[in-house]
Amino acid sequence: MKSFYFSMLFMLSCFFMTSCTPTSDQVNITISNNLDFDRTEELVEIPVLQLQNYMKWRNEVGLVITDDQGVVYPSQITYNGLLIFQPNLKANSSRQFIIKTGEKRTFASQVEGKFRPERKGDFSWENNRVGFRFYGKELIQNDGPSNGLDIFLKRTDSLVLDKWYYEDINKISSYHKDTGEGCDPYNVGRSLGAGANGLFVNDSLFLNENYDSYEILDEGPLRVTFLLKYPFIEVGEENISDVKRISLDVNSQLTRIEQTYQPDKDQQMAVGFVKRLDTKDSTVVDYENNFLLYEEPEDEENGIIYLGAIIPAGIDSVLVNTYDYTNPIREKTNTFSNTIALTKIHPTYATIYYTGFGWSKYGFRSLDSFRKYLKEYSVSLKNPFEITFHK
Repeated sequence: MKSFYFSMLFMLSCFFMTSCTPTSDQVNITISNNLDFDRTEELVEIPVLQLQNYMKWRNEVGLVITDDQGVVYPSQITYNGLLIFQPNLKANSSRQFIIKTGEKRTFASQVEGKFRPERKGDFSWENNRVGFRFYGKELIQNDGPSNGLDIFLKRTDSLVLDKWYYEDINKISSYHKDTGEGCDPYNVGRSLGAGANGLFVNDSLFLNENYDSYEILDEGPLRVTFLLKYPFIEVGEENISDVKRISLDVNSQLTRIEQTYQPDKDQQMAVGFVKRLDTKDSTVVDYENNFLLYEEPEDEENGIIYLGAIIPAGIDSVLVNTYDYTNPIREKTNTFSNTIALTKIHPTYATIYYTGFGWSKYGFRSLDSFRKYLKEYSVSLKNPFEITFHK
């Protein structure tokens, strides 16, 4: 009798396991944009583990995404198990897609992240709209320390930083001057630059030095992701670790920074932009939509840069922090100011924010146009695409 009981239990287990295991090599889905503005350039994220509840798939097999007309969409599976692609959704609309197994395909990459040993260890990254870089530790001996974020203004949808670095280093042309594709006219110095961060303790901003090491996690074609590890930063009697996980999606003006500090207790973190002294600039704070916008003074040659940072966890306050700094290499003292947004951080998990820019010479003719972009970006973060699976 006992033998019969265990035999029945085994057969029932096999039945339920078989009935719950997907047998199809494809699944139909509907993706919906429930917001009242277009989201034609945003990526949708589908966890692969969720996908495997509806179709059979192994990592060594490719996934092909098509719409209801059979058009194939470029896609990518990220290091952390997300299937991403661009569903191209208008306001308050839905579209159907088919995800099926197939031969792995290669799509032209529209993003790139790269270590630059030829330029003292810069780490640069770009997409079809914008470019960024953090400075490596080898540069300290030339320029002194800086953990500020530098930017490359682009007015081309091509990936151009390889070319710009090569031509600048070989003195063919300088990437500080716009010859038709854009340039880097931005001055960082010992500041946060275009949206770096620092701990803010007892009304003082603590800036780290240049990054120590890197690790590339995603290499496109739609998203680049990498880690930057920094030296421990001394704050009072604490030595606090500092790690950034950074990503950039195709079409986005903003790069995502997942900042991990591990202090002994909750602290405040400052995210912000170097403020130009004695010039005409503007600052906009939107507490409801969690963003800070800084309009650089207009430059006669290069127009206006609009800098923006979105902090989804919320902005506690915004202020201007000013200090004198003596560069140990150049032995020169300068005054720096940063317009900063303060947010609380916790020792046990990372703080995520998005920072980037718009340029008056490529897509953003006014401060209001970039403010609209930041608002819609922030609202989209709170309202991801709705995904419906059809069995």
